Amino acid sequence: MVNWVQLWSMWIIAGGLAISAVIYPAQPFSISVVARALFRATLGIWLTEIDDLGGDPTCSSLYDTQEVQRYCNASAISPYTLRRLEDCPYASVAGYVIVILYIMVTRLVFYTLMFAMFSATINRTQKRSVELWKYQFQSIVTEFESRPVIPPPLNIITYPFRLSYILGTVALEIMLEYCTCCREDETRKDQSTGIPYNQWKSYLAQISRQTEEKEDKVNDIINVLEEESAAQQGAIKHLTDHLVQIERHQTITAVYLEDLKKKLDLLDPKVRAHTQHGMVQKIHELSRSSPYPGTEVHRSPLLDKDVPWE
Repeated sequence: MVNWVQLWSMWIIAGGLAISAVIYPAQPFSISVVARALFRATLGIWLTEIDDLGGDPTCSSLYDTQEVQRYCNASAISPYTLRRLEDCPYASVAGYVIVILYIMVTRLVFYTLMFAMFSATINRTQKRSVELWKYQFQSIVTEFESRPVIPPPLNIITYPFRLSYILGTVALEIMLEYCTCCREDETRKDQSTGIPYNQWKSYLAQISRQTEEKEDKVNDIINVLEEESAAQQGAIKHLTDHLVQIERHQTITAVYLEDLKKKLDLLDPKVRAHTQHGMVQKIHELSRSSPYPGTEVHRSPLLDKDVPWE
């Protein structure tokens, strides 16, 4: 909000002085002129003063005289003409442009920013409305609690009653403190009314102890479940590793059996006669040999049925 006020103030000052300088170019710089320009700019937020934008027929013709158009210095113009020009508006397109620009920026930009800030403030206030209501309610209750029942100056009537109440309370406490008979009567009264205070305290302590024991049991059960879950996860991981190893050993065993079968087949004269087929088998074996040529990276074992190179 402070930033908006600063921007708005700067725009009012700049816009008011610019409008005054364009419409009344012959006015001297003084406090009254500045105050009138700022007053006009401030009213421009709600009102639009355009009566002097078109000039004054009685004096606007002075701006077209040769004396005014020739000399730009005020000292070169006659005092009579200069006094008439001070309060004479000058009609120009620049005046309309500056006034329209000032109105557009003021009513479109600053109004929109103001409404946006109000909306943001309302949203923040709505979020804290419950807390604010509670705080105000507590303040009102505290204020009325500390006030006397009867408004001033009639509240002086309540002072004797309040004083007697305080004295009676103090006397009763002293009597209960030093009078044994009164203490016995008070004890009988407590016993006749129901369960003693200490027994209530023991009940509350027992209930709180049982609650703590239940919480401890629940925590122990949760810890046991977490430990069992961790143990099961470890066992599952161990079994998975074993299954992977078994599968790898099974594949290696199958590869060894295939190699053994190939060697046994080569002992057969009929199979040995097919030289070309034997070369293909040799190529198959070389392309799947481990490790990779020129490296120490081992190949994954692969069976012939998985690579049908025919």
